[in-house]
Amino acid sequence: MEYLLYAFIALFGLGAIFLIIEYPFKFASIIIAMMLYQFNIETPLPLDARGLALLLLFTRIYFFDKENIKLTSNNLLTNKYFILMIVFTLVILIEPIINSKGLLRYLKDIVLSLMNLTIGFLLVKNDEGRKSIVFGIVLAGIFS
Repeated sequence: MEYLLYAFIALFGLGAIFLIIEYPFKFASIIIAMMLYQFNIETPLPLDARGLALLLLFTRIYFFDKENIKLTSNNLLTNKYFILMIVFTLVILIEPIINSKGLLRYLKDIVLSLMNLTIGFLLVKNDEGRKSIVFGIVLAGIFS
């Protein structure tokens, strides 16, 4: 029974990799539906399934599309509100540093939230990305 589970996970992973490479905006709609529906699978890795999917999508959309790097560096990184959001999210790190708590969990959440913000910016700037946002909202509504 355990081998069947591993085979299903491997098949799901291969399908997700194909979807990320060929149709990144459809994969983005799945992530949006996962976030709205609060669906997540815990993994033994440092990131859960939604965090891993977000990391893979960010890598695919940001680094493998040259126009997205230019769009982000010209519009998003120079925006004063985005810089303020970065400063306010980094202020969250003051509390674990002062109280000597685990910094890794907070840092992971901050990095994932900034990646999520960047992906959201890139999705809103693209026509196909806007359609994927709507499809993700509809998909979450169907599941709920």
